[in-house]
Amino acid sequence: MALFIPEWTRASGRQLQIKRVLNGLDDATSVRKVLREGSAAPELFIEHLERGWLALATVDTPFDALDAGQLFAPEARAAFDAQLAAWRAALPAGLPQLVILWACSEDDTMLLARQLGDLPGLRLLSRERFIERGAPGLAALQRPLDPQDEDALRTRLFPESALPLVPVARRRFRRDNLASLGGLFLDPQQEWASKLDLELPQEQAQAASDLHVRR
Repeated sequence: MALFIPEWTRASGRQLQIKRVLNGLDDATSVRKVLREGSAAPELFIEHLERGWLALATVDTPFDALDAGQLFAPEARAAFDAQLAAWRAALPAGLPQLVILWACSEDDTMLLARQLGDLPGLRLLSRERFIERGAPGLAALQRPLDPQDEDALRTRLFPESALPLVPVARRRFRRDNLASLGGLFLDPQQEWASKLDLELPQEQAQAASDLHVRR
């Protein structure tokens, strides 16, 4: 079962359906949520040591509001196109992106994909198709990233997992053998443990609110 970073202690009905699919991924998979607000990034990032990465987002807008074939271009379609562009701009070029159209049928999703044309790395799925494909479908979409792109992605979207590099050479020497150290990051288990208390279960949150520190 996948490792969720942070844990999903509270989830809506839609999130529970998504989590059922994600739970089918193997133990070497990490599912991360971006904690920084205003990051213009998709909701979830799926990482596997060998298979690589996949960005996942959901859109609730129904097809009637997204269809470019209507006489007047709707504001919802313009907002959808802008959102896709923002997600693509926030991610490395080699990172695949899956967008689940939660309120669209499979036929509507295919029509919308044809309207968008060829956008490298972008895949649209209806809710029905997403659930049908399950975890194997997600695993098939993952792709490895270049080490530099992976470090940049972690540093930008998951800075809390980064560790500062410790200088190991004297400052008066300048050594350049064309090799550089990549970033240092917590491993998935360490990152998971560091975020356990970000959102307490409801019963624990109530207990915490009843306790006060007095002088």
